[in-house]
Amino acid sequence: MRVTDDLFDIPVIMGAMRKFITLLCFAFCLSSSVACAAVKLVNHFSGVTGDVLKNVEARLAINEKDAGQLTVSEIKMLYKRAPREIDAAVQPFGYFRAKVRSRLAYSNGQWVATYNIHLGRPLHITSVDVKLSGESLRDHKFRKYMAAFPLRRGDVFLASKYKSAKKRLFDLAATRGYLAARMVKSQVQIDLKRYTCAIIWRFDSGPRYSFGNVYFGKTPLSEQFLRKFLTFKTGEYYSEHKLQKTTQHYNDSDLFYSVVASPDYKSAKNLHVPIHFHLMPRWSKQYAIGAGFGTDTGPRGMLGFTMRNFNKTGHRLSLVLKGSMKDLNFEGHYLIPGGNPATDLWDISAVTQYQDLKPGKSYTIKAGPAYITQIWGWKQTAGLHLQREWYKPEGSNKTSSSTLLIPSIGWLRSKGNDHIRPTRGYRINIQLQGAVQGALSNSSFFQPRIDAKTLFTLSNRLMFVLRGTLGTTQGNNLNSLPLTLRFTAGGAQSVRGYGYQGIGPGDELAVASSELRFRVYKQWYAAGFFDVGNASDSLTSKFHQGAGVGVVWLSPLGAIELTWGWALNSPNSPWRIQFSMGPEL
Repeated sequence: MRVTDDLFDIPVIMGAMRKFITLLCFAFCLSSSVACAAVKLVNHFSGVTGDVLKNVEARLAINEKDAGQLTVSEIKMLYKRAPREIDAAVQPFGYFRAKVRSRLAYSNGQWVATYNIHLGRPLHITSVDVKLSGESLRDHKFRKYMAAFPLRRGDVFLASKYKSAKKRLFDLAATRGYLAARMVKSQVQIDLKRYTCAIIWRFDSGPRYSFGNVYFGKTPLSEQFLRKFLTFKTGEYYSEHKLQKTTQHYNDSDLFYSVVASPDYKSAKNLHVPIHFHLMPRWSKQYAIGAGFGTDTGPRGMLGFTMRNFNKTGHRLSLVLKGSMKDLNFEGHYLIPGGNPATDLWDISAVTQYQDLKPGKSYTIKAGPAYITQIWGWKQTAGLHLQREWYKPEGSNKTSSSTLLIPSIGWLRSKGNDHIRPTRGYRINIQLQGAVQGALSNSSFFQPRIDAKTLFTLSNRLMFVLRGTLGTTQGNNLNSLPLTLRFTAGGAQSVRGYGYQGIGPGDELAVASSELRFRVYKQWYAAGFFDVGNASDSLTSKFHQGAGVGVVWLSPLGAIELTWGWALNSPNSPWRIQFSMGPEL
């Protein structure tokens, strides 16, 4: 037999193979380029809303925002995974029998993934078996917790509620001093066939620990003084809350740069935990300088000096010089911590002040002590100051003088949802002061005053701000009172559109303000306001009104507001631009 090559022309075959390979490579490259092109994706969901929808969108790997970085093949692969991801996303809300119907289509230049989710019946808790052991069995706080246990039979099983209940139990243990607490058994038994849910916990609190000896690092302050800040005593049951409160007291004292409390659990003996406080004192000398501009007073400046640690009991000295073209103020304060140095403080002050404002010119010297403390959540300041003032009212050529011994007391309370940028909260400041003729005073008077402010949000973008002031002066020969004790109104923090202290002076004061803010971008707001008020010898006279618009920035330093206001009772007055800066509350 002979074999021939007539049917197998090698050059022809090789040429055909080259063409086939070329076409195959071209097709592969074409398909790859199409598959690798950036595509647009839109997801549509039905059957879920609210938090369930948000969780589904967050858990889904096939995400609209990443579509431009995905190829068509990747989108198809992730689309196949989507039903499993959706099923996992709805389970924390108690839906364990969800069914998902999905469809992926290319239409009008974009891919559209549609998911129709049928959640089905939520899973309910069918049994709760929680048992405690250890010393917590005799603790009334744990008995109270168990009586109001948040997971109950018949409730829908929610993963967030389950985790929260467990966290609260461990937080309670830490707060009450059960430092060795552990969960011996923690199970959620879910039977999908019977559609039941059983919760089983075995919680062992262990023994209850107590505070041991307290140790302080090296500081210029005496240990006896440092112990006055403690909110606990050696031998008391350990409490995380009391330890944090003590740390906060040190931080609020203005004596320390940093405070770290370190319970030494490993060295605990007889269930007593030693506590180590690492206190880093602030610099013994501190200088401050500042500059600014006020639309009511012009350029402003400030110089400050603080000297701490005069002795081992935390005495300190503070000197401040501040002023503008229209006023100059120098204050000296010698501060002595009180019986509870975290809240109590003696303030022995001396103040000199010069003012050249619309009510007139005045020069004042004032000195005396004040005691600051906390009572039922209010900051109380009680003082006794001797004041000597020389003053010349506007339009008068006569300079008068006044000497008054003024006892005073005030209460301040402030609360907000954020210390720096509150969106809701309030501030109330009540002041009472007076003098008695003959008791180192040339006249008698009694002067109560209350200032209040509140702010709250009406929606995600709208904020409403209300503030008001009421004051009155009672006594004989009120015309002899110096200018600093007469009421005035007007200015960026009073009736806007009028100059600073441009209304008054008088013996009666009433101011009310309303402001609506609209959030434009992040912490920037557009504002509209209406103010009304008066300072005169009788509030039956016509009230002054101001209205306008402004821009507010809730900065890290407080609210910075630039307003454009018009004095409505002075039709010939131009619009007035006013600027203010300071904490909201």
